[in-house]
Amino acid sequence: MSGNPRVAGPSRTDLIGRVLKTVSSTIREDDLQMYLPVAGEEHAAFSNDEAAKAVGYARRVAPPPFVAVQALLRTFDWETDFRFDYRIGTAMFGEQELEYRRPLYVGETLTVRTEVTDVYEKQGKRRFDVIQVSFTAADESGDIAFHDVQSYIPSKEAEGVGARSQLFFEDVRVGLQLPQTTYGPMDRSAYIPVAIILRDTNPLHLDRGYARERGLPDVVQQGPLNETFLYRFLTALLYRPWDLRRTKLRFAANVFPGDLLTCGGIVTRTSRADDEPRVECDVWQRNQNGETILSGAAAFTLPERGPR
Repeated sequence: MSGNPRVAGPSRTDLIGRVLKTVSSTIREDDLQMYLPVAGEEHAAFSNDEAAKAVGYARRVAPPPFVAVQALLRTFDWETDFRFDYRIGTAMFGEQELEYRRPLYVGETLTVRTEVTDVYEKQGKRRFDVIQVSFTAADESGDIAFHDVQSYIPSKEAEGVGARSQLFFEDVRVGLQLPQTTYGPMDRSAYIPVAIILRDTNPLHLDRGYARERGLPDVVQQGPLNETFLYRFLTALLYRPWDLRRTKLRFAANVFPGDLLTCGGIVTRTSRADDEPRVECDVWQRNQNGETILSGAAAFTLPERGPR
């Protein structure tokens, strides 16, 4: 036998049903100001109340991808809750499915409740666990703002912005290819502010030596930052950013500094739901080598042209 010995990690199946800590988190101005330039978000509704009201919101809103980084990683501790040690293993995002009930407003406080809903083992080049976690965020009135299901994968063994589209519902048909957009190159200087926003101290994102000791060429870009670019691609198609209704994404590969990320998609269904026109599509994100980084599905609404 060649290579380094592998040591079996702890069983985690008894985590199923465990309720993790509940956290209250405010959508803070300083977090948002760090996030917007990193994500390249330029919609005026994120910057001032007047622009937000002009497109029908009560006041200034946060970008939809901010949901992916707001408070979620603060509800658990990798070591104490998931029995994971950064010193001898690696961890990454698996899949994420978000249901948006309403826009998120700057300055509001959400209470996030978290529960482990499933744990199962998979075998690839190494054995690893998939830990599925459900998040429910409620506002101060107790109304649900969003629901999120994410999977995390800890190892078991030791070792460009343009003009917004004027797309209308009538323009969309099944099989329509969404116009591709390429972002990058990815900049490692963004990883520190993202780590601060996430309260994520995983050295895999910040310490090149740590990453190389684990067989990686460089630090790994944070998963929520990867999906930020796919959200930008989607919301650029929409009249209003919170016309996005649902996403389900699978994290398939790592992103490194210098990578280019191209986002695209194809329409799979058009319908009417909740008394509004609805578009469903398969979406993807690939790097400059054609490797899939994210894949999944999205649903959104588009305005109708109306009578001419």
